[in-house]
Amino acid sequence: MENTKPWYQSTGVWGSLVAIGAGTAATFGYTVSPDDQNAISQALAQGGGLVSSAIGVVSGAVALYGRIRATHKVTA
Repeated sequence: MENTKPWYQSTGVWGSLVAIGAGTAATFGYTVSPDDQNAISQALAQGGGLVSSAIGVVSGAVALYGRIRATHKVTA
């Protein structure tokens, strides 16, 4: 591969992140269909840096929400 592009323009990267997000959402009782996952991945790959910032904020919020709802203590 000689051509390069930034990570946030990679459909493969976004597809992986969306799959992780969909799995996390399923843990909380939400479902995201494979077709929706594909559409989201394509849109994110074309959206650029602003979208990647928004994803960072949302994923951080989901992590915080999960920790707040947790019923078990985190140990090292």
